[in-house]
Amino acid sequence: MELIALSLEKASSQWEFLSRLESENHFIAPCYNISFNDYVNSFLPKALDEAKGINLKEGYVPASIFIAYENDIPVGVAKIRHYCNASLRNGAGHIGYYVAKEHRGKGYAKIILQKAFETLLSFPDFCDEYIFLSVDKGNIPSIKTQLGAGMVIFREDDEKYYTLYDYHRDGGFKDSAFDPYIYGSIPFETKGKEYPQRLIICFFHEQIRRLEEEKKIYLREVIKGENDLHIYQFVDEDILIVPGLIGGPLCGGFLEELIAGGVKKVFFIGGAGVLNKGMDVGGLMLVEAALRDEGFSYHYAPASRKIRANLRLLEKNESYLKQKQIPYRVITAYTTDAFYRETKKKIAQAKEDGASAVEMEQAGLIALALLRGVEYSAFLYGGDDLSGEEWDKRGWHSREDVRSSLIGIAKDLLIR
Repeated sequence: MELIALSLEKASSQWEFLSRLESENHFIAPCYNISFNDYVNSFLPKALDEAKGINLKEGYVPASIFIAYENDIPVGVAKIRHYCNASLRNGAGHIGYYVAKEHRGKGYAKIILQKAFETLLSFPDFCDEYIFLSVDKGNIPSIKTQLGAGMVIFREDDEKYYTLYDYHRDGGFKDSAFDPYIYGSIPFETKGKEYPQRLIICFFHEQIRRLEEEKKIYLREVIKGENDLHIYQFVDEDILIVPGLIGGPLCGGFLEELIAGGVKKVFFIGGAGVLNKGMDVGGLMLVEAALRDEGFSYHYAPASRKIRANLRLLEKNESYLKQKQIPYRVITAYTTDAFYRETKKKIAQAKEDGASAVEMEQAGLIALALLRGVEYSAFLYGGDDLSGEEWDKRGWHSREDVRSSLIGIAKDLLIR
């Protein structure tokens, strides 16, 4: 089987196939029953422009339509969106596919989907950490198709399953015990609070105190509990800032509350121990993925050795830093939940698996953001050195200039 894009050269045969496909379930027939003249002069030019990203409607992304051919016979259609925006991540995803009724029951849907994966990965403007789709719970054949093509369910609600495909295939997904269902009635204390949509999680508590003293932020609210969370807001922007609390369960638990209150965009800034010699104290690190050596993330995403952050946001953040001529590294973080069990063996394995820094929150917060459908980015800066025989503190808590400037960078990026 091969997928062939719409083209003027094949207009006649492709129109003949497409014009007889009717809308069904969530498949919207692109040109059912239209004339060849309308196809060539109206539909096809718009479709070719959409594939090039020309004259897109607001909220749309470039998308290409392909006909699936089996031995030169058209059997189905695939619409492939070149990348996902926030709406698509929480909705239709990257790919829509359809098999003509007379060709069903032959396994074509799975092959079309797998071919669509290959095609999507070949697009130069594709930049997403996973391939995302969704499917109605009542559409059993399509559910089986997606799972059979190697996708896994990472989120579900009362109506839909949301699936992802890990095109990196590093360890795969093996945890059948993961439950992706999202309850709609958890009694969060923050429901109805209508918080600003943007949030900074800041592990530099002395900088938060400084900002409060300078009256650049004010204390908006305190979530009371065994561990209180002080929620601050910037005076000049609708952006919240909260002190980071160590570990996925505590930091992530409060993030859940804030998301329930309306937060949709999260920026994390903190420090991390470096695993490689030569990484500077205060060196800026952008997190593209995390190794999962903790427990929290496994409640939010199917099991895997590595979980990837939002690569489109990473691309945006890199562009900003290059424009500002701020040096940085893109890294994989090694996330642990045991303060004093960063053993030589574990560190060696983490380095072999690509990690450059060790910390305690990234895997969990990346997984949480994936499940909740919020935007999440993280900047870390190089702290204590775990690359040698002995731990080297390197005075990283005193790097006030770095810690202060990271808050400004995070704030600026959230506004953009």
